[in-house]
Amino acid sequence: MRCDYPITKPEREAFYAMSKHDQREALAYRRHRLFSSWTQGVGERSSIARRNMTLIERMGAWLRGDPPPFALRGHGVQGWEEVLDSIVADGTQISNSTTETIICPDFNIPAFYMAPGRTIRQWGFGVMSNVVTTPGTYIARVRWGGVAGVVLTQSGAQGLDTTARTNALWAFYMHFVCRTAGSTGTFMSGGVLEQINLLSSTAANLLSAMLGSAGTPLASGNVAVTVDTTVAKLLSNTGQFSVATSPTNLTCQQRIIEAMN
Repeated sequence: MRCDYPITKPEREAFYAMSKHDQREALAYRRHRLFSSWTQGVGERSSIARRNMTLIERMGAWLRGDPPPFALRGHGVQGWEEVLDSIVADGTQISNSTTETIICPDFNIPAFYMAPGRTIRQWGFGVMSNVVTTPGTYIARVRWGGVAGVVLTQSGAQGLDTTARTNALWAFYMHFVCRTAGSTGTFMSGGVLEQINLLSSTAANLLSAMLGSAGTPLASGNVAVTVDTTVAKLLSNTGQFSVATSPTNLTCQQRIIEAMN
């Protein structure tokens, strides 16, 4: 039976370019039979018809609530660069503690948001204080799933200055790239940590601290880390001192998370 509302080529191309949300809206509000009209005019003789029928079946599963395939989520991971989160108040200060602690509010990454190629960029800035005698070290980490979650990036133990510092500046900059998605998906991540209150006589501190993927900054090479992208997860920034002598503290004043695509 001929459809009175055939899908035009510009309509189809526009549909593929939509986000998954906009595609769902388009399907919900279109007043005629989109699925039957999609195969109109191509006939069973064509491989295009078979491809469209496969796409129709997959979209039907999506509308029933099954996880949408990555090919239907904006037709890949291309999209607008945007700020996902920017804190507007200082994070809770880590003070005189050797426990690994969240330094700013966690950010929730929705289920199925991370697809192969999806890249998240993060920038943070704040202040840190240390004591003169036995100032100890500091380690920065980013975890997937809270303070006990999977380590995405980690610095080495940074030796703090033997000159007392109050509210010395620090900053970090990093990227998280999804290589594969699923319950055993993989991320490759990396970044840089800059601090003013480092012990300059320590050779390991003479260069910017590298934030290694899977917590291997001092190894010969990074490795991808296994993560679950099928459920919502918290992106968590943590800090940890090796001594609890007062005043040994850190405050995160800015943390910006951006989606690169």
